[in-house]
Amino acid sequence: MSKRAFTQASLPIVRENLACFLKVYNRRTGRELGYIGNISRNGLMLITRWRVQTDSVYHLRIVLPDGLYTNRYMDFDARCQWCRPDIDSESFDSGYTVVTSSVNFDGFIDCLRNYFSFRQEF
Repeated sequence: MSKRAFTQASLPIVRENLACFLKVYNRRTGRELGYIGNISRNGLMLITRWRVQTDSVYHLRIVLPDGLYTNRYMDFDARCQWCRPDIDSESFDSGYTVVTSSVNFDGFIDCLRNYFSFRQEF
């Protein structure tokens, strides 16, 4: 996996699909950090209520919907690369690269893509 921060153009799964589903928590405190705005093999963007310190590593957990993945949650460590105000003046967007993960992150992204995409069955 690339250590470079992702760009908005490289994100295959978008905010409208993830906003209500994938909340992210600080796994050490259990406190909700925010929710996933975008995610790709190169990293993820979180939407939070407060500014996040850049160049820090955070210990995160995503609680997954039933039937999405073999685990009920995914633990990973991610380094915040940038943080800026969101279009919504009460939120902030922050970009992360994944440092370590409890599961294969690429496989997890594939599961997300399948779960949140529309499939036409014949």
